[in-house]
Amino acid sequence: MSANRLWYQGEAKSWVEALPLGNGRLGAMAFGGARTDRLAMNEDTFWAGYPIDKNAPDAYKHLPRAQELIRQGKLHEAQQVAEQHMEGKYSTSYLPLCDVLITHDLPAGEPQGYVRDLKLRDALATTAFALGDVQYQRRVLVSQPDQAMVVEISASKRGAVSFAVALASPVKNQVRAQGDTITMDLRAPSRMEPNYVPSDDPSSYSDEPERMGMRARVLLKVHAKGGAVKADGATVTVTRADSATLYFCARTSYAGFDKHPETQGVDEKAAVQADMDALKGATWDALLECHLADARPLFDRVELQLGAKRDESLPTDARLRAFPNGENDPELFELIFNYGRYLLSSSSRPGTQAANLQGIWNQELRPPWSSNYTVNINTEMNYWPAEACAMPDMHAPLFDLIDRLRVNGARTAQVHYGASGAVCHHNTDLWAITNPVGENREGSAVYAIWPMAYGWLCQHLMEHYEYSLDKAFLKNRALPAITDAAVFFLDTLKDCGTGHWSVYPATSPENSFMYEGKRIAVSRWATMSNAIVREVFDNMLRIQDILELEGEVFDRIRDMLPKLPPYLVGSKGQLLEWDQEYEEPEPHHRHISHLYPLHPGRAFTVDKTPDMANAVRRTLELRGDDGTGWSLGWKISQWARLRDGDHALKLLKRQLRVVETEGTNYRGGGGTYLNLFDAHPPFQIDGNFAASAGVAEMLLQNAVGEITLLPALPREWADGHIKGLRAFGGLTVDITWKEGKLTHARIVANAAQKVAMRVKYQNKTAALTLQKGDTAELTPKDFA
Repeated sequence: MSANRLWYQGEAKSWVEALPLGNGRLGAMAFGGARTDRLAMNEDTFWAGYPIDKNAPDAYKHLPRAQELIRQGKLHEAQQVAEQHMEGKYSTSYLPLCDVLITHDLPAGEPQGYVRDLKLRDALATTAFALGDVQYQRRVLVSQPDQAMVVEISASKRGAVSFAVALASPVKNQVRAQGDTITMDLRAPSRMEPNYVPSDDPSSYSDEPERMGMRARVLLKVHAKGGAVKADGATVTVTRADSATLYFCARTSYAGFDKHPETQGVDEKAAVQADMDALKGATWDALLECHLADARPLFDRVELQLGAKRDESLPTDARLRAFPNGENDPELFELIFNYGRYLLSSSSRPGTQAANLQGIWNQELRPPWSSNYTVNINTEMNYWPAEACAMPDMHAPLFDLIDRLRVNGARTAQVHYGASGAVCHHNTDLWAITNPVGENREGSAVYAIWPMAYGWLCQHLMEHYEYSLDKAFLKNRALPAITDAAVFFLDTLKDCGTGHWSVYPATSPENSFMYEGKRIAVSRWATMSNAIVREVFDNMLRIQDILELEGEVFDRIRDMLPKLPPYLVGSKGQLLEWDQEYEEPEPHHRHISHLYPLHPGRAFTVDKTPDMANAVRRTLELRGDDGTGWSLGWKISQWARLRDGDHALKLLKRQLRVVETEGTNYRGGGGTYLNLFDAHPPFQIDGNFAASAGVAEMLLQNAVGEITLLPALPREWADGHIKGLRAFGGLTVDITWKEGKLTHARIVANAAQKVAMRVKYQNKTAALTLQKGDTAELTPKDFA
């Protein structure tokens, strides 16, 4: 089925044409070269650096001065104080591990019938072609059960498989081959400057144990059926085999975010050897069977079909290039929806690190924005499809990251704000830094001075509860984390000079305004900040009701809520981003942070807050329909929440524009690379996840005690069905529609408690009460 398969008739010419595979920890980019193939490998804990306190000492002593300047209207001076005294050091970088390089000894001539593909349901990449009368095939999988990448190389003629395999890496390494195995020992840099910081010396290694970076070991073992296997220096050569299987395993010395990878690291050599030993005697067929038993059930949790099919003979790149010509291609929408689900299960599994800016795939020593966790939108966006698209288990690595941020965030709260609770700013990394980054650079406040990330991340904990009704999770995991966010806000909310209380200096992520002839980022309040504070407080009060709790913190929240600033509407009918209507130097800015209350927040709705919904609509109209790839993805869900499916689809189509270059573009031009990776540009994976989440939002929306079927169905999607979407209340929902109208919905209760739910369709309601295991079958006549 073409909605489950990417396929091409030419080799990948660049990294953003290669095909991604992963098990949450190990990532591979398969280029599919016929004569020379490259598998670009990553391991999710292979980062530069080591744990270090990057907070700015005594930053909190300068906070009152910055606040006083803001109250006096001296915003430029306040920004200078914040930038000069309240910023710490930058995050570190996610690194490439190594390349597996396979050089085939093939007959002369041009390969015929070349095809490379990625089957999403199977999580399997295949390259196939013919030379003369011999058919050649290479298959690649990255197994989660067996924690290995496995490559099968075969031919239709006995003795036709001959190749040499080697490893290469851009970091310090030692490599050797012995018998049938290549061993590579690697060392990550101790320091790596972000790619956006000019530097003549961007990275360094240290010989001092307490300053050394991560260790890693890679093992690549070759097994051949027939023929000969020989080691030569750093290469293993296979000659005249019938087939061959490559086993790739890798481990690092990472022992935790607060453990030094050199002096306190795990024994990566023993760990990777254990992985390889577990593969002893395992055949390709056995490993494939185990891999498929893991991958297929994950993929099959959700199924989307949109209308009539089209010719499947068109390769993915040709199909993508043909798409802007006005063709209606419902299977391309299905494919991008399925691809986001595939990428999340490939880059985030229980026990792994959270998916970063590039998931787990990166080839650069200094990747764009360090391929870190940018937690002012991008990391959160990565996990938007996790609950709705039936992947709550893939959400777990983000919850683990929140736990780590809670620890370090308590220190940052004290040092930077003199506050209790926990805080995180706009960047973090493997070592869970929580300080504002920027290192006192002029203009850095626009991204650095933003203490809202931890509060936003806590929304994911509450959403997980709403989808599951897991009270044990709410009590033991969500409540402690959200409490720390609430306590930090209670300690840092101050009268900003208008009679309202806000967390300030306030910024709206990466955006700025004109003030007294200068471009300024700090203000009395920012709409997004206020929205996150309100959400954290509202979630605390909801938890109090659910768990029947008492405590001073709840009383403090109730006292503070009326003091928070109101949402303001400007002269053009737009929702204001800051405390007043400033001139905007970038009216089409990629961030739409102030629209948080509509999405991903749930404070605004078309039905309950129509005036605010209209203000959001006007804001989106003024911002325009262009943007970076991830920005387009966010706007899909915004328009879906506004119940405008046609406009949401317009943004999805715009996101599917082909991007042929890899340079950075902030001001639009976002779209999709030929391997369907999201193009900011450059590559950021968040847009892929936003596309999947946006499609889900078009078909099913949630509120506490209420779900809405087909709230934003585009007219072009006249016929179709979606199976397996998850809804609030621990429900699973299947929906079928024809000629733009609901024909049938099936709702299954999964929570271990009675659930009362209003199901809405076109302003009509069906009231349900379900116990675990109950199923409700609904047709249009059931709604009144």
